[in-house]
Amino acid sequence: MRIENFRQFWKPIILDFATSNDKNVTVIHGANGAGKTSLLNAFKWCFYGQTDFDTENDFILNEAAITNANAGDLITTSVQIKCSDVGNRYDITRKNKYLKRSDGTVSLKESDFSVDVTDESGKTVRSKMPGSTIELLIPRNLQPYFFFNGERIEKIANVNEGDKIKQAIRYLTGLELIERAHKHVQKAARQIRKEGKDFKSELHQDIYDEINLKEDEKTRISDSIRSTKQILASTRESIDGKNNELKKIEKAKSLADKREALNRNIRDLKKEMDEINSDRASTIDAYRASILSSKVINDSKQIIEENRKIGRLPYRVRDQFIKDLIESGYCMCGNPIRPNSIEENTLQDALKDAGSDDAEEVFTRLQALISHFDSDNDTYKQKHEVFTNRYNERLLKIESIQDEITEINLKLREMGQDDDQIAKLENDINDLNKQAINLEKELARHDIELETIEASLKERKEQFEELEDKKEKHTLTSARYTAAQNVANALNSLNEFLTDRIRLDLSQRVNRTFQAIMRKPVEAIIDENYHLKVVKTDIDGATQEAREQSTGEKQVTSLSFIASIIELAKEQINKKNTNFFTGGIYPLVMDSPFGALDDDYRFKVAQSVSNLADQVIIFVSNSQWSGNVKQACEGRIGKSYKLVYHTSSIKDNKLTERGYLAASDTGFDYSSIDEVKINA
Repeated sequence: MRIENFRQFWKPIILDFATSNDKNVTVIHGANGAGKTSLLNAFKWCFYGQTDFDTENDFILNEAAITNANAGDLITTSVQIKCSDVGNRYDITRKNKYLKRSDGTVSLKESDFSVDVTDESGKTVRSKMPGSTIELLIPRNLQPYFFFNGERIEKIANVNEGDKIKQAIRYLTGLELIERAHKHVQKAARQIRKEGKDFKSELHQDIYDEINLKEDEKTRISDSIRSTKQILASTRESIDGKNNELKKIEKAKSLADKREALNRNIRDLKKEMDEINSDRASTIDAYRASILSSKVINDSKQIIEENRKIGRLPYRVRDQFIKDLIESGYCMCGNPIRPNSIEENTLQDALKDAGSDDAEEVFTRLQALISHFDSDNDTYKQKHEVFTNRYNERLLKIESIQDEITEINLKLREMGQDDDQIAKLENDINDLNKQAINLEKELARHDIELETIEASLKERKEQFEELEDKKEKHTLTSARYTAAQNVANALNSLNEFLTDRIRLDLSQRVNRTFQAIMRKPVEAIIDENYHLKVVKTDIDGATQEAREQSTGEKQVTSLSFIASIIELAKEQINKKNTNFFTGGIYPLVMDSPFGALDDDYRFKVAQSVSNLADQVIIFVSNSQWSGNVKQACEGRIGKSYKLVYHTSSIKDNKLTERGYLAASDTGFDYSSIDEVKINA
């Protein structure tokens, strides 16, 4: 890597990274503020034209370079990376040229991005689509897992990252090709419908147009849901970040910790409430016949009861018995029954209220059915009451917790009256919480809209297919459309099956790396919702989530996941006949990966760091490097560099003695890099 005038780095700086199998780690250590994070962002800016700085790309030009230039001069900032992958060599350069104005400010005048590719024969070609070439080399969607700030890495293990982890798995293993194929086939199905539209009846055409409108609306709502989820996840991450800043203030720490725990409890309770609602919906579905038939059943019971009161039900005498008596001419007591006699007329009147065997069977079955429905209704009411009580219990708990949170907010607000930093953080957290609430409401509204449109779309598609079946002239079109739909469904099923299979594979890999580092009796898994979780087994052998995790433990979990996807990608690239899983060999570039870890975890992670990827580049603070981190990983270090901060105001003699600070001989503050000799 060659860097010039990028952030703290003034003059050209060149770094060669370790690439051998036995010494694959490059370490760069320096004081805080010397440029470790800038080096991480130099990779991102060179590859993708983006950075993680709060000011984004607005102030990447080195200040010393600006000050030292004359008005009218063009100042260049550039990052060049040379790398190799699967036999090809790449020369990637991104540069910006700025014009210095007379007032001392600068304006961007020119940007250039180029990628030169040299194949195994030695032929070099400049890529006409450099962005696409980088996407094939290290996809932008995956870069957060390969170039990351260790102080933020624990976010990967957050529950909000499930969708991102699922997408990373699909993208990394090539399953996004199946997703694309699914979309293309669905598009083809729509085109098939369009081809046959001129032959359809007016009703056909109306339904066709309505289906297209509803599908467009469904796409719009789905996009809005996806976008809202991303914004909500980002907002929650910002809330966590602000709360972490608040916890760094000693007098606010305990209150911030307690509020964080209470908010976590609320999230858990809401999740339980969602599960209760889901169970309640399943119960309603299971007993819907009894629920919807309750009025008919009650009316039937009333009719039966009225007939029972007057002795009509159950039937006392069968009609066939009376007919046999009349036909025989004798009563069962032996007296004759003469035609038109009082006896015969009495029997004829009784025949009107007599029951048949069929009627008796119906009555018996009806009684059993009513009894069954009564039992079902009682069972449903009992279950519904249990669900309602469980739901209300959690609702009351949430209200109680929210009261506690309100009291904490008031106390922090009072603290903020005497502390501007607390006041600002609390205001920021309050604003972000309001944003999150609004986003959650928006998400709920979108979910209802999507459910409604999907139900309507399903109904219209069924109508469309029915009309298609009635049109003999459209047999071929219908068959093609059905085939396209079947292929789309098969691709979707294949996608879900393969994604889940890879999830299980990755889950085992994650736990293997996790177990090598952790000292607690816990395991790391990727659950069915693609959430990274740490679980433990209780004395009864049941598995449950270990909810209380330190930031360091979350870092270890996230690192284990990253190591696993790198390992899987490397395995796939060497396999033959992999139609989807093309794989890749990816580096790992980490800024401050040891910051939140205690000494024991630091040592174990440092011991494992060389095994995380074929090539590892780590940026660490001078204090971390001087401790057990160096001892743990120095046997695998192939290149070592020291960041030297040149300043006109030296305030730390210890850092100066150790070579991390130096007096600036130009009057400008800037950073340089010195290679440290590695003992053989």
